[in-house]
Amino acid sequence: MHRFLALLTVAAAAVALAAPALALPPIETRLHLSDRAPAFHGSVHSTPRCERHRIVRMFKVRPGADRKLGRAHSDSDGHWLVFHPNNSSGEYYATVQRKPSHIGNEVCGRDESNHVVID
Repeated sequence: MHRFLALLTVAAAAVALAAPALALPPIETRLHLSDRAPAFHGSVHSTPRCERHRIVRMFKVRPGADRKLGRAHSDSDGHWLVFHPNNSSGEYYATVQRKPSHIGNEVCGRDESNHVVID
């Protein structure tokens, strides 16, 4: 009985270690922040299942931790808009985090947009 439990433990450990190796790499995602009015908007570029309903977070660069200005969900075409009424001078960017896809064990990748400077 002890031998069976030891074998079962070794098998479980092997499966646990092999599972991450079977995971697919993240699906490439590119986040674009437009430098045109209205501030702040852009688009998520990826496969259709990774463009839809992504949470986009908008930041202003500052010394220390960057300031989060708001967030929005991308629409079915990957477009998004974060409304922020006080657009002071500075450098801005947006991010999307990794998230599970709706299909199998796919993962949509994370990205940080281009930086836009407002004078």
